[in-house]
Amino acid sequence: MAKALYDMPTTTLLVEHLKNEPNLRRFCGFERLKDIPSQATLSRAFAEFAKLNLGDKVLKALVQKYVGDKVVMHVSRDSTAVHAQEKPAKKVKPQPKPPKKRGRFKKGEPSPPKELTCLRYGEGGRSERSHHRYPPRSQIGRQERGFQAAG
Repeated sequence: MAKALYDMPTTTLLVEHLKNEPNLRRFCGFERLKDIPSQATLSRAFAEFAKLNLGDKVLKALVQKYVGDKVVMHVSRDSTAVHAQEKPAKKVKPQPKPPKKRGRFKKGEPSPPKELTCLRYGEGGRSERSHHRYPPRSQIGRQERGFQAAG
């Protein structure tokens, strides 16, 4: 049983473990070092056990004794980490503004309206247009130019 339980490929390895580990030796029923059988004796015993299907019979008897006719329920859960990264939304490039005319305005020509600053957006009920200054939710927390973008 110890050879199969500890996944030992050879009988020689089992004999070495039995000689060096007192707990394993006692578990297998050998009190003293001189009680350990030789490698040839163990090999013949293993061949006889295989011929008689002794392992299957012992397992069947143990299951019958301790489990009986009960249904055994078992839940296996995989807790492997899955790496998934949300891709940030692509930024929409603003359309380029038309080039301004050079020089002064001519007499009677109206000057173009000045663009409002973020402080002016709050005045006069225009605060709903100021939301464009803040990044959308999908861009919060992504790395941008060496610092963490805040949201």
